[in-house]
Amino acid sequence: MKKYFTGFFYSLPIQLVFLHFRRYQVLLLFWFILFATISGHFLKPYGADSLMLAPEYLGHVNALSTAFAGFAVASYIMSWNITTFILHSRHIKFLATTAQPFFKVLY
Repeated sequence: MKKYFTGFFYSLPIQLVFLHFRRYQVLLLFWFILFATISGHFLKPYGADSLMLAPEYLGHVNALSTAFAGFAVASYIMSWNITTFILHSRHIKFLATTAQPFFKVLY
């Protein structure tokens, strides 16, 4: 059991959260707001929880409105990952091993 706990504790996502707790707590506030909104603990009187659970576009809940909500969440997650890469690549050496990490050549 100790082996699994140690492996979980030293996994990259957990260590990144600890790195953000050390210096960039404001960035974690955005995740707290997102999860509180989805769970219905933030802006519930205004219907903010239904923005993710039943997204509406032009008065209808359909695949297009769900796609817009999915693109918004995907953009948020990608901007979080890029921000984390920029802020913490000096602390985690294997993140900065490539010369041009955002450039990929297709052959």
